[in-house]
Amino acid sequence: MGSHLIDEITGRLKPLFTQYDSNFQNFLMIGQRIDNSLLLNSDLLTEIKQRFNNLSASVELVLEGIEVFDSEIKRMSEQLKKSINNFTESISISEKISLDLNNISDVLKKIQNGAIELAKIIQNINYISESIEVASRNAGITAYHAGREGRGFEVIAREMTNLVRGARTQAKIIPEISHLFLKDIDELNDDLKKIQDIILYLKEISDKFLNINSELLNLVPYIENTIKEISNSITVQKELYDNLQSESKKLSEHLNEIYSITRMSAATEMFYSAFFQHLNNIKNSLLNAGEEHNFYLFYNMLRKILENEPRFEEYSFRLLKKLDIHTSERFILQFISEAKHLNEIINLISNKIKSWVKTNAFAIETLNRAKNFYTDIGELLNSLSEKSYKLKKLINRVENPLEELRQIAERSRLLGLYAGIESARSGKYAEALGVVTGEIKSLSIRSSEFISNIGIIEEQILKDIRHLITCFIQASGDVELGKDALNISIEAMSENSRVLENLSSLTQEMFSSTSEMVNQCSMLGEHHRNFEEQFLNIEENFNAYSKTVKLNENLTREIKAVIDGYQKEVYVITTERKKLVLRAIEDPIVLDPATKTDTTSHQVIEQIFTGLYTFDQSNHLIPGIAYSFAVSEDGKVWDFYLKKGVKFHNGVEVEAKDVVHSLNRVKKGPNAFFIEYLTDMAVIDPYHMRFFLKFPFVPFLSNLACGVCDIVPADFNPDKPVGCGPYKLVSYEKEKEIILEAFDDFYDGRPPIDECIIKIVKDDKEALELFKRGDISIMSLTADMLQEFSPDEIISGPVLSTQYLAINFSKKTPFTELAVRQAMNYALDKEYYCRTILKGKAIPAHGLYPPGLPGFNDKLIGYPYDLKKARDLMRQAGFGGGIDEEFVLDIRAGADILRRAEFIRESFAKIGIYLTINSLPWNEFLNKTYSGDSIMSLRGWVSDNGDPDNFAHTLFHSKNFGASGNTSFYANEELDRMIENARSEQNPRLRLELYRKIENFIVENALLVFISHGVDCYAVQKNVKGFMVDPFGLVRFRNLFIA
Repeated sequence: MGSHLIDEITGRLKPLFTQYDSNFQNFLMIGQRIDNSLLLNSDLLTEIKQRFNNLSASVELVLEGIEVFDSEIKRMSEQLKKSINNFTESISISEKISLDLNNISDVLKKIQNGAIELAKIIQNINYISESIEVASRNAGITAYHAGREGRGFEVIAREMTNLVRGARTQAKIIPEISHLFLKDIDELNDDLKKIQDIILYLKEISDKFLNINSELLNLVPYIENTIKEISNSITVQKELYDNLQSESKKLSEHLNEIYSITRMSAATEMFYSAFFQHLNNIKNSLLNAGEEHNFYLFYNMLRKILENEPRFEEYSFRLLKKLDIHTSERFILQFISEAKHLNEIINLISNKIKSWVKTNAFAIETLNRAKNFYTDIGELLNSLSEKSYKLKKLINRVENPLEELRQIAERSRLLGLYAGIESARSGKYAEALGVVTGEIKSLSIRSSEFISNIGIIEEQILKDIRHLITCFIQASGDVELGKDALNISIEAMSENSRVLENLSSLTQEMFSSTSEMVNQCSMLGEHHRNFEEQFLNIEENFNAYSKTVKLNENLTREIKAVIDGYQKEVYVITTERKKLVLRAIEDPIVLDPATKTDTTSHQVIEQIFTGLYTFDQSNHLIPGIAYSFAVSEDGKVWDFYLKKGVKFHNGVEVEAKDVVHSLNRVKKGPNAFFIEYLTDMAVIDPYHMRFFLKFPFVPFLSNLACGVCDIVPADFNPDKPVGCGPYKLVSYEKEKEIILEAFDDFYDGRPPIDECIIKIVKDDKEALELFKRGDISIMSLTADMLQEFSPDEIISGPVLSTQYLAINFSKKTPFTELAVRQAMNYALDKEYYCRTILKGKAIPAHGLYPPGLPGFNDKLIGYPYDLKKARDLMRQAGFGGGIDEEFVLDIRAGADILRRAEFIRESFAKIGIYLTINSLPWNEFLNKTYSGDSIMSLRGWVSDNGDPDNFAHTLFHSKNFGASGNTSFYANEELDRMIENARSEQNPRLRLELYRKIENFIVENALLVFISHGVDCYAVQKNVKGFMVDPFGLVRFRNLFIA
């Protein structure tokens, strides 16, 4: 085989590959359009469903509103009647009080007359006293002239004069009391007049209130009639809603069908993309192979791939059923019309109720005025009662002077008797003195009569006052009854006010709901029309999809024909063995796909094993031992068909039972979470197996390809690993090297490099020397090693990884305080760390997901460097003076890792957190962090499958403590639920939104100290071809060749 033959073959293949690539890109574009249309229709159907839910809520609210109206209007009617009855009772009581006041007025007049009568009697007593004094003085003069005969009479006359003067002194007191008494009675009459005026006001208020209540009572039948009208309208709406709900069920069926087709479309695209990508990788290697040996090997690989070309007719597309939207549109228009009518009715009643709220408020104001009047009456009655007691006290003051007058009258009577005796002894003066004595006696008798009348009048006044006090007490009691009745009336009206306010709010809600009904129905109609439009687009694109697939099927046949046509001519005879050496820092922990949890182990496992599907070095899925697969419409049943003749390194053919056996081993190990949703597996025949999923899981195929699910034989021994990958293990000497040899019977054809050695060199300087001598082919570069190479000698690229500080939440430390964790995040200058410490080999991490991973949020701010804020947070947490205790930071041994840890230690010391760095060998480091003994550890996570679930679920679900990935030992039911919901979500856009919410939760709660996302840098010998940085941080030997 010469270069002219290579040129001839590549010359014929290039245009076919170019056309194939063009068709495939077109296929992807059509697929994207279908996905967009399906996603849009999926969103539309979700929106339609939401509109139905909103519509249902609006209808239910109006229905509930009717029930509330019905009960509230009855309550309002009862309260109105209660208010009127109690107000009427109150007015009746006021009328009774008015009668009581009339009686009181009469009694007061009587008392007043008695007081006046007292004054008159006192005048008479004073007149008689003056007459007696004159008579006594005359008698004394006569007795003086009588000499010895008149001396006794003279003494009596003098005594009589003194008595009369004493009577006049006592008589003066009673008019003073009478004057005060009459003055108080005048005040009582004034108060009575005020009460009577208030009662007249009450009568006016009564008329107003009854008019108001009459207006409010008219409201009841109005509302009752309106409610009937609303009820009739809502009954029609309910029927329309039920019809629309029936249409909604059809939409749900269509939604499920959308998801089904989305899954089938995605599965088809994954299948076709994987085949194309694999074909494209080999094609690129073939066209760039250069020398005959490599060309022959890649030619052979291409032939093998084409021999295993699946039948794409198995991946036909079922079109969606047509959706009849005309019935729905008719119902929607009827619903809109009825909703508008209902909206008008409710608007009218709403305006009425607003007016009635004001009327009811005026009624309450009126009642409160009446209550105030009653309060005024009560206060006046209390005042009257107090004044009555004052009258009583005043009249009682008459008793003392009255008693004195009685005594004076009695002594006057006795002196009169003595005067008669003495006058008889007076001789010739006897007649003259007898006349005077008779006059004195007559006057004394009249005086005694007046004094007696004073006592009678006093007694009558006291009796009238006691009656007056009783009347006041009775009237006060009536006032309290009237107030109680008014309070009940006010309470009833206040309750009505609350009812009317509630009804007013309710009508506003009902008005909004009916307006919303119109809005929701309008949007429903628009969504239905958009849905129909997308259906037409989908149908058109599916036809184009199928045509493109058929075009490429024809092209693959042409490519195969070219390859087959030169099969006899393409051969090579060479004895030169191609060898590649990769530098490793550590020994692998395990060589068992099911139990591997670290990248070092994965690097070796990737070469020895393969799964149903696998990844190429650009993170593209490519076929593994699977020939084809099929997915059920519900996305929960996957059928896989194996390529025939695939062999393990021991020569035994791989069968379906080996796949089932391998996945069962995964279920029992630390990586069970990769397939925990896989509920059952069945072997249909040696080349056909069926998987049953708990729910449609979007990255299922990626999880099968991530290395954990690689296939091992039934008698697998991890100490002597046997797989069906491109390389088989020849020897493994710990801390020295792992020797792998190309597998001649590899299903894709023997790989180009005969021998691959993974050389374990812990010391960076030694590794550099070996590389410079050509003893190492590929070497990952640490930050310090970068300076040994010029930029054009370094191959770099982003890795789907995140470096972080893990905090053990199962330990009682200050780090369980949110403010402390936030302070730790703010205290790290990540920009400086990536630029200086890592020499640009990383970018700052603002959150969990690295750039390039679906779900990555480039707008996430995270915790930018802010030392002041970090210190403030420490003070807020109660550690303003720092934390006294020192904590151990566990790291993997290595100079590069140590420098990173020292930077972190220095950064934390600035905020009062002090660390001791503990460097451990890789195996010990993993064991300590997996066991939960580590308080804090510097860790990294590299994606296994290119999906955000591999970060969120692995690192934070409570099922994954320890070796499964959650070395923070963080458990939170809410976060678990969020992760599980995201895992089962089928809508791609919603799924990514859920994973972003999970990341927000993780960042807000500072569950890690986020540090950086990796950029891997490699030094690669110039004779090594096909190398590129793998997003998963691996070097896949099968993709490389030696020039």
